[in-house]
Amino acid sequence: MGTMRHDFVLALLALMLWASPAFGFTPASGQWWNPDESGTGYNIDIDAGVLVVTVFSFNANGDPQWYLAAGPMSADQRRFTGTLDKYRNGQCISCGYAGRPASVGNDGVITIDFTSETSATLTLPGGRTSVIQPLFTRTASTSLEGTYRLKRGTVDYLGGPLLDTASGNLTASGTLIVAGNQFTQTVSVTNGTTVTITLTGTYTDFGSHLVVTANGISGRVPLVSRAGGLLIMATINPALGGAPPYAEVDHWELIGPATASVRSATGKQATTGTPPGAPVAAALAAQRRN
Repeated sequence: MGTMRHDFVLALLALMLWASPAFGFTPASGQWWNPDESGTGYNIDIDAGVLVVTVFSFNANGDPQWYLAAGPMSADQRRFTGTLDKYRNGQCISCGYAGRPASVGNDGVITIDFTSETSATLTLPGGRTSVIQPLFTRTASTSLEGTYRLKRGTVDYLGGPLLDTASGNLTASGTLIVAGNQFTQTVSVTNGTTVTITLTGTYTDFGSHLVVTANGISGRVPLVSRAGGLLIMATINPALGGAPPYAEVDHWELIGPATASVRSATGKQATTGTPPGAPVAAALAAQRRN
């Protein structure tokens, strides 16, 4: 059954089409707060759909109290729900390390509903709500120049990874070099044999997405996130007849400046019909054709 399903996925990938993005945004990591509630803070970190939040708060008697909540977010990365776990017998700031603190239960459930990368509403135990935002406003870089490596690649089904380099059922590596408005993207996928696809072209940066022309094919590449040296791109495959939607999501990690030439990469050139934003799907489809 697993082999049949995998072949079915590859068959659909060979028919990848462009469509509007189904992914929204990735909330900003860092210190969040409500400006009208100074003294309480929420340190939020998100990676691969998992959120960790440390809450700095106080008990009813005024003593400081901090909480830790962690777990997966909803499929679209817009909601998190977890328990406000408490710990004791932890590390003294001026003492030698005495071991991990002990869990002493929790004070209820916290829900965070993100409305954008920089705004969210908390629902706290007892039903109290608070609107929070990042403590510092960061201006995103408008330049994508540099050399990137493929940190993670997924082929998603209905919003969840079906093939994923992080889980080991997909093997892929790649390099993306951006200089000015030109780029070269090379991805190698191993599935029995190794196939390398190279896309070379130009792009126009619209902030939330790129309009890309590669190997004579134009397309729109949504940018899910472009912060912290991590560039996340998504390409959607809409419903094909009665089939459900598939998507490719690629995480590109900035590793250095752009090299002298963006046309130095080698590999099999993508064939007509390959979307510029779906190199993993293109390589998988090429394996199937071969």
